[in-house]
Formats: sequence, C-alpha cells, structure tokens
Amino acid sequence: MSLLVIMMTAFVSVNLVSCGDDDGAEEGCIYGIVVELGSNEPMKAVGVELYKGGALMLKTVTFDDGHFEFEKLSPGNYMVKVVADGYEEKEGNVIVEAGRIAKIDLQIKKMSFKNHMVVRTVEPTIVGSKVTLAGEYTYEEGGDYAPSEVGFVYATQDNPKDGGTYLKCKVDNNTKSFSSIKDDFGEGTYYVQAYAKNKIGTEYGEVRSFNLSGATVVVTLEPTNVSASSATLNGRIESKGNPAYSEKGFCYSKSGEPTISDTKVVVSGTDSGDFSYSYTEFSSNTTYYVRAYAIQSGKVHYGTTITFKTKISASDVSTSGATNVKASTATLNGAVTKVGSPAYSEKGFCYSTSSNPTISNTKIVVSGTGEGNYTANVNGLSYNTTYYYKAYVIQEGTPIYGSEVSFKTGYTTAVVETNSNVTDIKYSSAKFGFTVKNIGDPVASQVGICYRTYSNPTVSSNKVTGDVYITSLQKMTVSELNENTTYYYRAYIIQGGKALYGTEYSFRTGERPSVITNAVSNLQKMDGWSYWQAQLNGRVYNMGSPAISECGFMYSEDGDPIGSGIKRSVSGATLGTFSYLSKFLDRNTTYYVRAYVKNELGYEYGELVSFTTGN
Repeated sequence: MSLLVIMMTAFVSVNLVSCGDDDGAEEGCIYGIVVELGSNEPMKAVGVELYKGGALMLKTVTFDDGHFEFEKLSPGNYMVKVVADGYEEKEGNVIVEAGRIAKIDLQIKKMSFKNHMVVRTVEPTIVGSKVTLAGEYTYEEGGDYAPSEVGFVYATQDNPKDGGTYLKCKVDNNTKSFSSIKDDFGEGTYYVQAYAKNKIGTEYGEVRSFNLSGATVVVTLEPTNVSASSATLNGRIESKGNPAYSEKGFCYSKSGEPTISDTKVVVSGTDSGDFSYSYTEFSSNTTYYVRAYAIQSGKVHYGTTITFKTKISASDVSTSGATNVKASTATLNGAVTKVGSPAYSEKGFCYSTSSNPTISNTKIVVSGTGEGNYTANVNGLSYNTTYYYKAYVIQEGTPIYGSEVSFKTGYTTAVVETNSNVTDIKYSSAKFGFTVKNIGDPVASQVGICYRTYSNPTVSSNKVTGDVYITSLQKMTVSELNENTTYYYRAYIIQGGKALYGTEYSFRTGERPSVITNAVSNLQKMDGWSYWQAQLNGRVYNMGSPAISECGFMYSEDGDPIGSGIKRSVSGATLGTFSYLSKFLDRNTTYYVRAYVKNELGYEYGELVSFTTGN
C-alpha cells in the first residue's frame, strides 16, 4: 500500500525565463526544484504530477539535484503536485506562456502522525445495491502503534462518526488495507469513513459518499443445449436490490421484446447469482426471443433480449464428375439438394490422392447458401496423378458428404527466357528481366532470376522471384549486391519441383564514393554572443562512379541527423578534406554530425561524430 499523505498549501516562487530560441513557439515549459523544508536538501527520485483543469496530465520524478521538467505544454493554468512517501503532499499553481519556461520551486515537509497513524477512505464501488467499502492505513514505525481494530462507520448524514453504524473488518498489517461488501443498503445517499484504532486512539479517513437506487439487476445469458424442441434458458441476478426481489424467471415469445404477459417460466429462489430453466415444449426450426426477469416490489426488471433457433432436418449434398481437367487444375462439381434446418454453415469439396477423402484431407470452401449446383477450381495438383473427391456441407458442426468421384491430371513443359538488358545498375542493386513463354501444365510454381559472381548460377544461388504468368517482359530489382563486381545471371522457372533455365548473361555494378567525418575543431563561444561556434570537418576518399557532385555536413541535437538534421553543403566536391564553420549553436548542448557526399545515385555518409558546447 502506498504511504498516505496529507494535503497542504505549497510554498511557491514563480519566475518566467526563456524557453528555447524560437520566439514564435506555440508551446511552453515548466522547470522546478523540490527541496526538504528545514534542511533545504534537494529531494531526488520523488514523484511530481502535473494537472490541468483538475485532470492529471503527466507524471515524472526528480533528478539527483532535485529538479524536474515538463516540456511541450500548451499555454494555460497548471497545478504541480509533489507526492513522496513519508512527506506531506505539496502543490502549487503555475501559468505557462508560449515560448517561455515557468519556474516553480516546492518545499516538502516530513509527515507527522496523529495517534501515530494515518487512515484513508477509498472511493466505494457500487454494482446495483451491492457496495464494496475499502480503506487503507499506515502507522509510524519504531513503536507499538499498529492498529488492533479497523473498519468503517456509515450513516445518512454527512458526519457518519457522530451516531453512524460501525462495521468491523479483519486487521492485516502486511497489506495495511481492508474492505467489506454489503448488499443490504436501501435507496438514498450514504456517507462513510474508514477508521483504525490503536493503543493511542482512533483515527478516521476522509468522508466518502455514494448513492443507491436499490433496484434489482438481472442479466440474460445465452441459451444452451438447444435441440429441436428444448433449450436451457440461463440468467443471472447481479444484485438482489433493496428490498430484495420476490420472483425471478424467464419470459419468451416468437417476436419482439417478450414480457411476462407472454409465456413465462418461474424459477425458485431469491438469491443472487446464476439461474437456469430447461424447457422442453419449443416448436422445431423456430426463432425465439427470451429474456430473464425479476419482480421487485411489484415492478418487473428485465435483462436484455437474446434470440435462439431450434433445430430440425439434415442437409443433403451430391457429387458430379470433374470438368476442365488439366495437368495441375480441374473444376470440381457438386450440388446441395436439401438446405436442412438449421441451414448448413459451409459447403465445398474435399479431395485426396487416396480413396474416401474427408475434410481432414485437403478441402475447398465455396461461398453461398441455399440449394443448387456449385463448382470450385482446384490449382496446384500433381501432374499425371489420380485424385478422389467428394462434395460436402457442414451442418451444426457435422460434415455431410456426397458420393466419391475420381479424375486424372496431365502435363505440359513450362518455358522462360532471360532478358540480356540489365538496367538501373547501381552500387549494390540492378534490375533484371525475363519473359515467361509458357507457364506449363501443371502451372509452374515459381519463376525468377538466379545470380552469383561466377558462371552457371542455379536456384541454390542467390535469386529473386517474379509472377508466374505469360508476359512479354517482367523486371525486378535485385539488392544487396557487392559494388564494382561482375555478376552472372539467368532466368529460371520451376515446374513440378524441377528448375528449368534460360540463357546466361553478365553485368558489373558501380563503385560507391566514400567520405569520413573528422573530429570537430575550433569549438568556442562567439564573441559578443551567448552562442557557440564549431568547425565541422570531413574528407572525401573516393569520388565513386558516377562521381560525386556535392559534399557537406548534416547535424542535429536529437541524435543521428540523417533524414531530419540541418544540412550544410560545401562548394567544390573533390578528393581531400573539406569543412564548414557552424555558428549560433546553443550553449551546453550536444550536437551529432555526419559528413556526406552526393551523386546522381544519392547520398553517402561518414561516421557519426558528436560534440558538446560549453555552458
């Protein structure tokens, strides 16, 4: 349990200082220091909470020097609260302005214990007429101050300890918490306080209030064991109410919202919890609407309405001969001759290379409902192979099959050609091409380009895949190549698990330029300014192919500058060193720098170098 704390007015001093270099910023900041009252020692690792309009916005903890920060805040009024075990809570109000830092310092005082205990009343939890009361306590260490009795006092007036009803609970000095559940409150508003007694005296927590309507709460649950003429109706009493209900049960009809004026069944008992009733006089294949009810003081309380449908007859399906049979494809045919009731939930075909297939073998689901013929096209079959298949439907989780039919597949060879023209050649990538002349029958399972740095590449070498269809030309980009390297490649197509190859060709990748980032020099404060300056340094070691057209630096305060840093180009992209004097740098700030070069293929970067300006 968290150490309890007592609210008190904060010692606050507020100053507004600059919040960044952007005078047009739309957000502000809060900066503060927390110290112990009396010793003025900084308080580290204590909790600080930020509120706006009474709502908790952010949480943080203080650093070793006692300071805390809240950044990127919209302008407005805020409240800062310090929460620390063994200390009284401190809070203070502060105004945040755009582009400014609001400074607030807080002093916190060690907690003093009256009767050497502190008690807290937890907000009650209410479900119907059932109320859960909860409390927490802490006591001063080093003496025999642990409570011997804990509990609650409640009343209908706002000062329950004066004439209220006491409710004792079990003492647990390990968790230092206690609770009690009551479901016999009447309607109205109640006030409650947690309390704890020790040898010194009695301490009370805050006064909490709650309001009860006293109504019975009933819930309808899903019916179970549904058959053609019977079902088990299920419900739950979440709260008996006050006064408790006098009757419970179920009402049902064949349409709309059922009431006890329709057909009803009464279930004995007036307890809370689940209840059920097995009814055996329903009509078959019929939709029913049912809801649980409870009668309290002559008023009927209903659960939500739930529908269910009784069962009736089985579905029926037949299998017809296969059509359009090729090496790896075929069209399977079947028909639903009877929908059944309830209607089947799934239809389709199951097939296998062995006789008597079931849905545990390969199956194809066909969409749609109702009676009539249906078909399915099967792909990826093995060539020159006999297959057995059946039509099926699933009704209430049980498969129903038609008769078994068989067919045999054929074979046609696939053909692929390699395109000799390699395009978009870069340092580590290039675009290859191929043409599929015949996808084969059975249809080829894969097509693409295989490549390596020596002759006669195979599918066991590096490869990229394309689409298996007849086309004039397919092109694809191959990445992760080595620069300035000769590669051999050829198209391939896989049919029936065997690879067939096109003609072999070769090409050579380009050469990447290289640059390094040297250490920063001339790091110093600018004369007459509070800003700093630094000379950024780099060196071009290789112009590359194609040659570089630009060089320079990228830097940032937020880690690696690639993609989001500030870019500064330097004239004269040649071999050797280059530099840039960066001015107006923020003080006491760490910057991250990379040298770069650019050619028509893009950017290359040097190592990441960092430096920090002075204070």
